[in-house]
Amino acid sequence: MALFEILRDAVTDLGDDVTERFMNQYVGYRRLKNFCEIVGLRSKLNVFIDGPVGDPAGVTEDVSKIGHWGTGNSRAIVASEDDVTAVLPLIAAAYALQA
Repeated sequence: MALFEILRDAVTDLGDDVTERFMNQYVGYRRLKNFCEIVGLRSKLNVFIDGPVGDPAGVTEDVSKIGHWGTGNSRAIVASEDDVTAVLPLIAAAYALQA
């Protein structure tokens, strides 16, 4: 999936300390602990972001009260390269929270 590869490259480029873990239902990216998870679906990706990150553009929705794969409480739906561009600052902010 091309979107996954684009997003994966961007997330792993955040720092040398980013590790990638393939789980049964998602791929987790961690520094000290998970800062985001990617769940691949047929035509889009669900990206779960861990930590209290600001979202002034309204890219994410709160999923803390519903069941989902991954550990993040904010979900962004990525269906295009523009969506990747929109969600990357939020992922970077979650990564920075673990410094």
